[in-house]
Amino acid sequence: MMHNGQRFPIIGISCSFKRRESRDPRPDRFYVNADYVRSVAAAGGIPVVLPHMLPPCGASPDAMELAIHNYLSSFDGLLLSGGGDVDPALYGEQPHPELDGVDRERDAFEIALARAARGMEIPVLAICRGIQVLNVSAGGTLIQDISDQVPCSIMHDAGDRISRSDVSHPVRVVPDSILGRIIEVQGCEPEIWVNSLHHQAIKEVAGGFRVVALSSKDGIIEAIEALDHPFCVGVQWHPEAMTVRDETSRKLFAEFIRAAKSFRLFKRGS
Repeated sequence: MMHNGQRFPIIGISCSFKRRESRDPRPDRFYVNADYVRSVAAAGGIPVVLPHMLPPCGASPDAMELAIHNYLSSFDGLLLSGGGDVDPALYGEQPHPELDGVDRERDAFEIALARAARGMEIPVLAICRGIQVLNVSAGGTLIQDISDQVPCSIMHDAGDRISRSDVSHPVRVVPDSILGRIIEVQGCEPEIWVNSLHHQAIKEVAGGFRVVALSSKDGIIEAIEALDHPFCVGVQWHPEAMTVRDETSRKLFAEFIRAAKSFRLFKRGS
């Protein structure tokens, strides 16, 4: 799609998968919350949902890499969306009793996506589960259950008790960062209020990334950025659920789409 001679950037959005249960008449389905699609579109991008389809068994070791490259060659930005927990085997740990919603095919697909996107310098916005995938894809680890493994932590999993757009707690943002510049902060570390819908978080930050936001109440990592990439930002909260009424969330999506436009112009040449 073009507007005034310019093409809108195409944004790939990862999604969840629900397998049909034995007595469920509904078929298997891929799905994503509409807020992701709406927020990308409102910021000027063309959202496209990416189902995680792996190469068939017996395919060559290069099949996944080829499939991922073909996927990403069509997109100007990648949004890693929220969802179930990442398999702890991917970062060398046994599962915690509260582990929930693991989808190993999705893990494999999105980790490969994240690595390839970084290598191709495609803009990445990683949200909730997405920041965790981003960290694990580069060798980092996760806290599997905050309430059990972090003493004196606040409640980070608001669940169904409040609206997804309701803020829960403040986070401190590093001014000299992409996120800090987006919200136009200067001087000492400022606070912004975010929603909170997660029970896991980053434990050890992967090499090549830095922490750019922490929970003001308990120090949980709330945002990271890649050091060697023009725009690779992960946030632990859900800005897509807040864009209707929160300026900071709208600015984050606007900057993501701006980065995707630049990528399309200078990398794609169109």
